Amino acid sequence: MTRMNEMRFHGRTTVMASLLALGLLLGSALLGITALGSSASAGEPGAVYHGFVVPERGSALPERGSALPKRVRAIAESGLVCGSAEVVPAGAGEVGFYALSVFSADMREGCPTSGAQFRFVLVYGLIDEGILVGTPATFRSGAVDELHLLSTGTEARIALP
Repeated sequence: MTRMNEMRFHGRTTVMASLLALGLLLGSALLGITALGSSASAGEPGAVYHGFVVPERGSALPERGSALPKRVRAIAESGLVCGSAEVVPAGAGEVGFYALSVFSADMREGCPTSGAQFRFVLVYGLIDEGILVGTPATFRSGAVDELHLLSTGTEARIALP
């Protein structure tokens, strides 16, 4: 196999592995909500949010030790953590994927109700307050929504697909 063909094969393999990882994360997130929803009361189910985590060019992220956060958290207006998920790097680590199950108020007291706002936090270390995503998201009970998160290392925002 020539060097060029090796590079093409490796690139396709990396993309396929990344897509498989996203599928597994999303599938497990959906199963988690179904299982939690069935064991909880017949109230509002949770929601799943998934998408890319992308460092913006010219960002201060390398100073933090990693271009990508380790985790994404969902924080309710009450300040309660209502969901947390690992960020899975893809390719050479320039972009990551997340699939996050967010509890509803019926599943965990203090979490959002349908139509309420919550925030994402990008966490870079083991003990890290993280970077609060500037744009709040709207909780939609039972939804599976795609939201991409962009970060400069000191601030972050939501970019709709």
